[in-house]
Amino acid sequence: MPTVFDKLEKILRLEISQGHRNRAVIGGLEGFAEIWRKEALEEGHSQTRIDRIADLLSGYAELDQARRAQTMGDILSWLEGDAESTPPRR
Repeated sequence: MPTVFDKLEKILRLEISQGHRNRAVIGGLEGFAEIWRKEALEEGHSQTRIDRIADLLSGYAELDQARRAQTMGDILSWLEGDAESTPPRR
């Protein structure tokens, strides 16, 4: 069964493949982030890590293309590294 981190990675990769248009999920990444946050907490992951990721995705719609790409890259780099560490701050 895929974890919430697997789900997140899949959505972020789709967003990248679609040119950072905020259309990978219905309601945009901000809406997805809130749903994802609840699921991640239900799986028992650290609230600090979960909140940091959700915070990185908040305001995504207002970011320019370069900042959107940077945000996706930051989160994916963190996921590919040590998922137990804390993701970078913005």
